[in-house]
Amino acid sequence: QQEDRKKELEEWKKTQFEKNFEIYENPLYYMAIFEDEESRIGIFAKFHHLILDGWGIQATLTAITTEYHKRVNKIENSMIFNSYELFMEKEEEYLKSSRFQRDLSLFKDMVLEHENELNLYSTETKGNRKSYNIDKVMANNIRNKMKELGISINIFFCGLMYAYLSKYHQINSLFIGVPFINRISRKEKNILGMFSNTLPIMFSFEQDCTIEEFWEKVKHQFRNAMFAQRCPYIEVLRETNNANGKSGALYDVCINYYNTDLEKASLERNIEYQDLYSGHQLYALQQILREWSGEEKLDLVYDYKESVFSEADIEYMHEHILHLAKQFLEAENETKLCDIKLAMPEDMKQLVNVYNHTSAEYPKDKTIMELFVQQCMETPDNIAVAYEDVELSYSQLLGKVNSLARKFDFKNQNVGIITYHSIESVISILAVLLSGNTYIPIDPANPKDRVHYILENADIQALLVNEKLDESLELYQICNHIIRVDEELDIQGAKEQVEIQQQSELAYIIYTSGTTGKPKGVMITQQ
Repeated sequence: QQEDRKKELEEWKKTQFEKNFEIYENPLYYMAIFEDEESRIGIFAKFHHLILDGWGIQATLTAITTEYHKRVNKIENSMIFNSYELFMEKEEEYLKSSRFQRDLSLFKDMVLEHENELNLYSTETKGNRKSYNIDKVMANNIRNKMKELGISINIFFCGLMYAYLSKYHQINSLFIGVPFINRISRKEKNILGMFSNTLPIMFSFEQDCTIEEFWEKVKHQFRNAMFAQRCPYIEVLRETNNANGKSGALYDVCINYYNTDLEKASLERNIEYQDLYSGHQLYALQQILREWSGEEKLDLVYDYKESVFSEADIEYMHEHILHLAKQFLEAENETKLCDIKLAMPEDMKQLVNVYNHTSAEYPKDKTIMELFVQQCMETPDNIAVAYEDVELSYSQLLGKVNSLARKFDFKNQNVGIITYHSIESVISILAVLLSGNTYIPIDPANPKDRVHYILENADIQALLVNEKLDESLELYQICNHIIRVDEELDIQGAKEQVEIQQQSELAYIIYTSGTTGKPKGVMITQQ
């Protein structure tokens, strides 16, 4: 019966919390008193963010529990809160001031000077929550490191989140939303209302910066935002969107810090606090740092949109953020950001020993092209190659390979390929092999002297490119048979199969870096 009562109560709390407020019809708060399965008395409190922020919720619940304690113990005097009108008057003055214009310019310049390379936008709001505990030992190690660096716990975890997202998504620049309490004076801290302001903080680093440089710049960014925390986010958003012609939020990830501790704040000591989740998300991801348990441990909470992240994604993220944290705790100031590795030891085993285990039996009496054409005949409609938003089936790929192969009127010669990452690169390699020739891949970013040396050393008979290359390379000085693959390919590709030319054992020649002298060609055979 006690278990049934507990289950019934939890279901009631969940149902009540997930109910939407009728903004124009009813109060934007709901409070109730309940009795749990152990006959303990509880207060259920729910507030709309329009009227109360996290600081205000703590103040409200502290006032209720303190008043209860005083009445039980017959202690006089009640808590008195200042009027929200005080804040509204100051806000109006601020919006008319030169300081507002200065603060607005700070954020506007930051947003316009840096591109947010992270895009996790989704119109869906349905979300979920995963909670984790950081043990006391690691939590204390983090606090000690914070003291050494002169930073707050919020700054430390923002740095960790940047490190994770930048390494996982292979980007350098991104915005993270950080809530500021925006209560400057003592009087404002004794006002119930909505003050908090979530502002964008720009994180932009090259991976070769040192850990010391990293934390100094993060501190600087936070300091600027803290001094300008009065500036309303909606004004920053309006100003920057008007300036760059964009729309939408400036960030998809938010990091919030709760140091609420009702037990310490209230005169009543026998208090337990339960935080509920509404099941819906404004941001794609919100990481919440909680220190309200009154203990030395830390709680990490991840609220996430189910349309963007899965539960497994969040598990992976949490494990790797802790892995990054351990490295930051042990790193020297001179350690480079690139030396902080995202991959864990088990990841490396998976990458090296499992994913890289590609050995397989195949017909040794057939060439690469014979195997390729056979596959095209067996699965003509399957997707063979994809790059960005372009996909080709095996039959489409074979048609384009045939089309390009017809342009070679020679065989057993070397053909250079200088292409940027693209489907044309794949087509070029296969066409050269189909025509009975050997291909030599050359990086288009190579300096002119290296490109010329390879072209001459390999005695290139033709050169395939897929974009207009830098004229400073002066390719026509070395090779007068240059084919623009992206322009020459037939839209549909040739339907008639080109006869597979008799090939030598050689498939391609790859040139070494040449750091110890001239680049050397290494010949790779078909077997």
